[in-house]
Amino acid sequence: MNTHTINSKETAMRLKTFLVWCAALVCGVATAQDAPELVPAERLPGGVILVVKDLSGMAGPASPIYLASEAVGWNPGDPTMKLQGRSDLRWQVVLPQSTRDQRLAFKFTRGQWEKTECNADFTGIENRLLPMVDPSTVPADEPYLIEFEIPAWSDQSPASRDALAASDPSARMQVAGGEVVKLEFAGGGAAMRGVARELLIWLPPGYDNAANADRTYPVLYMHDGQHLFEQVGGTEEWRVDETLVEMIEADLAEPCIVVGIPNAGASRAAEYLMVEAIEGVEPDADRYVAILADQIVPRVEATVRARRDRSSRIVGGASLGGLLSLYAAHQRPEVFGSVLAESPSITLRGRTIWTEVLSAKPARWPERVFLGGGAHEFGAGEAERNAAYARELRSLAGVYEANGTQTEVLITPEAGHNEAAWADRFDDAVRFLFR
Repeated sequence: MNTHTINSKETAMRLKTFLVWCAALVCGVATAQDAPELVPAERLPGGVILVVKDLSGMAGPASPIYLASEAVGWNPGDPTMKLQGRSDLRWQVVLPQSTRDQRLAFKFTRGQWEKTECNADFTGIENRLLPMVDPSTVPADEPYLIEFEIPAWSDQSPASRDALAASDPSARMQVAGGEVVKLEFAGGGAAMRGVARELLIWLPPGYDNAANADRTYPVLYMHDGQHLFEQVGGTEEWRVDETLVEMIEADLAEPCIVVGIPNAGASRAAEYLMVEAIEGVEPDADRYVAILADQIVPRVEATVRARRDRSSRIVGGASLGGLLSLYAAHQRPEVFGSVLAESPSITLRGRTIWTEVLSAKPARWPERVFLGGGAHEFGAGEAERNAAYARELRSLAGVYEANGTQTEVLITPEAGHNEAAWADRFDDAVRFLFR
């Protein structure tokens, strides 16, 4: 259960305010307009103190707790969001008053997404939100105390432990069909330069058959590659292999190659951002796009039977990875001909990012662009922000269509900003992009 509590003094103050208002209402003095106006806790003048009790006992000096949120680019180990250990075996972090329009959505981690908080049965949880509070019940100069309990962490699950025990850098990943081979490359964002990572290259069923020895394949290059083919910690997967195998067998999609480029963990936001939109994050997307176009693509094409024309190269991703994919197609249109952008971060921290970085006319417009989104991108309770995002997504589509790009926009009801939603729309993207 996701829970929060407040201390006894605050409870008494809130109860007193509520009883006074109820009494006034009964006496005919109060009206509906007299109900206290609630604000998100993070906007209280005194800020908030978040106190966390780790019921599992997994957190410790060598594995501290962090708060990951959009405010820090969803960095699971941002040093400014590290919780401090307390003498009562709890952890805490002090957050000053927020000036952001958006509510603070967050999760607790132990420095990596593979070590994310989860339910006691190891199922994932939705992003947390701080409670709504009556500011008149909280002294302006005092921080508001909120307590949380974490029943378990994703790396405690049997599946995670088995995967860790069986891990072997040279082993081939188990997939629904076809196979994944690994290809090492060095490079990345400012904090990851020269660090080796492995490309995950999915080859379709029949790739090694003698009858296909001369066959070449279109290629989908995807960011956040570690989430495409298998669950990592408490994070869902895109189910790329399952979906493509089913579609290829049903003759609904042309066999293709998928190249998963793992993100850089703590440096993910730096790699994927092309403008200064997150405090403390130095944008490094231009360097990442150069590595992708000038190093990764040629190496893949020298290793597997990939087609080498613009029309056969698609770049894709989700969230910041979706924005980055659009940006890569604009910056290197001679390399990438189409884009898959799921829940792209076209708006970020109150800024309309796409008008800043994508509105300039590229040398060549993409041939096809698939834009996916959910009706609950910011959560079910954020109707205004969700509607505004859908409008911006359609506005972006209109720009592409006006410049001759074949565009499809798919906004699915009830869907949020997560891998499950992106997996659900992946078959629609494949039908559109590979037809």
